[in-house]
Amino acid sequence: MEGYESISPVSVRLHELREAIGSDFCSLGVLQGEERLLYWISASGNRSDRFRQILELPAKGLSGTVLKVGRAMTFQAESLLTSRQLQDYPIMLAEGLQSVIAVPLLEGSYTTGVLLTGDRKPRIYSLNEKACLQEASKVIANLLYEQRTTLTGGEQV
Repeated sequence: MEGYESISPVSVRLHELREAIGSDFCSLGVLQGEERLLYWISASGNRSDRFRQILELPAKGLSGTVLKVGRAMTFQAESLLTSRQLQDYPIMLAEGLQSVIAVPLLEGSYTTGVLLTGDRKPRIYSLNEKACLQEASKVIANLLYEQRTTLTGGEQV
């Protein structure tokens, strides 16, 4: 993805977040291009690198819910399966996630991506875990912004 080639500080934060919450998986998806497709660029606790091949179309899955609503949301695979929507959440399918909580990544008033943590078993996330995820999204958004401005010589991309 353009401007996100060296993401090791982000990878470290994802690992720390996954450990702090005690979840099985944590990932970062960013919006790219004029189409604003959601690409998963980094993960911790992943079973394979399949997440890197996943892109979500606007108005589908996480980009159609978390990004549109602009706040934290939880998803349970069982509910999505019952409502025949699970196929719209390919990251859950690829990683075998039963429960996820996701928050939008914001730069100012612009939504630039999604920070997600999930478990391979059903789980209800606490308010403290949600707050931890929201705080991590701010830190990661700042890291990505700094990284992009460094790569572009201070110009905003």
